[in-house]
Amino acid sequence: MMQAGGGQAGPQTPAKGKQQGAQAEAEAAEEDEEDEQDGFLEDQGEDEYEEGEEGFEGEEDEEGGEGDDYAASFLEPDDAPREVATGDTSWGESVLRATQEVLQQPGLQGLELYLFRCLPSSRKVDIRLDKMSDVYGSPSIDDIEKFQRALFAALDRELGPEAAGEISFEVSSPGAERQVAVPDELHRFGCLPLKVEYRAPDGKEVSSVLLLDSLDEAAGSSAWRLANVRANATVKGRALSKRQLAALVTIPLADITRVRIHVDF
Repeated sequence: MMQAGGGQAGPQTPAKGKQQGAQAEAEAAEEDEEDEQDGFLEDQGEDEYEEGEEGFEGEEDEEGGEGDDYAASFLEPDDAPREVATGDTSWGESVLRATQEVLQQPGLQGLELYLFRCLPSSRKVDIRLDKMSDVYGSPSIDDIEKFQRALFAALDRELGPEAAGEISFEVSSPGAERQVAVPDELHRFGCLPLKVEYRAPDGKEVSSVLLLDSLDEAAGSSAWRLANVRANATVKGRALSKRQLAALVTIPLADITRVRIHVDF
């Protein structure tokens, strides 16, 4: 019996060994496949990084190593603050002087310099003009073209055609969502919906689209109402109630961190 049992057990042992061996092979193959996939992802990441490096180096070669400067200034967001910076360069001072002279010309009165930034490494200038008579402060295309033509002529006289030709500049408006100086420009833009960022009494940072109701600079206080814009709607497609629109929010000027014009897209 034992022999018979042993004889029966004898064939079962190799079968079990085969099953275990097949299972081990399958697990090993699965591990190899995972390793290959992991290795492919790692290689792919390295390839992407190397390609990114090559692309960046190519941009530097093409632009003369000034890609970062260009992106930092000419692609500045709409809410760039007021600034005048010549980059401590003599040519920047010359362009600024020519810009200020041009803005005094009869056909360009009403335009003010909002931003002037020189990029010394690339000899580029970012110029943004503020039109005082426009509700948004945006000069027209005609205004910008007149300014550019006058500035080209002024730079030719100031620096000479050859030196002036080495300087490029971009002229634009302050941007649709420009920053609003507090409190200086609140009265000017108070009729527009403004995105107001401020600290609430509990210390939390709050951002709301508001309309200026009143301003008391001496007391350092301002009062606001909710603007009837889509950004304030609690339910999509439903206008604010009269009660919501009538509610006043009092904000100390010292607690306002930033104000921008709101564009209700």
